[in-house]
Amino acid sequence: MENAIGNSLPESLMDSLHAFFYVVDFEKRTMISSIGNISNIIGCHPPDALMFPLELAEELHHPKDRALVRESLDGFSKNNTQTWAGFYRIKHCNDNWVWVYSKISIHKNVNGYNQLVVGMVMDILSGIPSASNLESVIRENARWKYAEKIKQLTPRELMIVKLIAEGYCYKDIAAQLYIQPDTVNKHRKNILRKLGLKNIAMLACFAKETGLV
Repeated sequence: MENAIGNSLPESLMDSLHAFFYVVDFEKRTMISSIGNISNIIGCHPPDALMFPLELAEELHHPKDRALVRESLDGFSKNNTQTWAGFYRIKHCNDNWVWVYSKISIHKNVNGYNQLVVGMVMDILSGIPSASNLESVIRENARWKYAEKIKQLTPRELMIVKLIAEGYCYKDIAAQLYIQPDTVNKHRKNILRKLGLKNIAMLACFAKETGLV
């Protein structure tokens, strides 16, 4: 398998793209094959013991992003999903955080392996010219991830989300929309319920992450 992949995609090409492709035996949690050099993304090569995606995530991924990889691998083990993709931050050896794009898929009963995880990691900053472009990519990814929840909001609720995220109080929102403050509060409760959020602070963060404001 390694030779077949290596012959079609030279490692020098992966190095120039700041990309790392790998194949993992999911059951044994061992690396079978890889193309590219992970050190081009994080500045050094992690110990072999960390090269299984879950261990790598727990050790090197940003604390706020670890759940993303954990969620994907849990989905594989429960047969809920075959493919996962997303953006997250991984720790560089100089202690900075690098934004990467990753895609993982699972393949069963291939060449004597019961479950193979095939994945790629790419340093997206190497292909995005500015911070504003990166923010747009992240917002688009978040908007896609929560698209179904956002679709549940009515036009009035979307307007209230925007105003809350911009810092307006209930009284000001009520005045702008020509409704009562109690009505704004009812909308707030419905919005939090539909989005699965706990409070206004989380709502404001959600609005900014998904580009609703």
